[in-house]
Amino acid sequence: MSTSEISNLTLSQVSYTEILDYTDHLKREAGSVGHVNRNLLSVQYYFSGLKSKGLAVFNPVAGIRLKGTVRTISYHLLEREELEELQDKYEVKDVRTHRNKVMLGLPVFQGLSRLELETLRPEHLKLREGKFQVPQTGKNNGRILSL
Repeated sequence: MSTSEISNLTLSQVSYTEILDYTDHLKREAGSVGHVNRNLLSVQYYFSGLKSKGLAVFNPVAGIRLKGTVRTISYHLLEREELEELQDKYEVKDVRTHRNKVMLGLPVFQGLSRLELETLRPEHLKLREGKFQVPQTGKNNGRILSL
């Protein structure tokens, strides 16, 4: 369904099917899921206003949202040698800075996320075995890693 066909519809002719056709049209034109969702939200507000004035019986856009927003994460910001140099140059002055150097090494060399670092507790360390347990978080499974 083209834009001109959509604009020629009366309120009583707009249904769920026409809204889906409009969504497909927006996806082809804009390509961005966020852009399509913003347009759908505008149409939903429009129909809500018409409904409150008694000019529309139902809102055909209610509950329609596109999922799958693409988010990119930057990888390889620093090379391995640069990360090791960063770890080596961290100056240890006391117990606190020694702890901080160890904590810096966990994301660098073990791949721990910020959330996983926050959940670590002293009881997760198994010093005799040379391992530590990373507890399960909302997105990651728990695991045991070597120190």
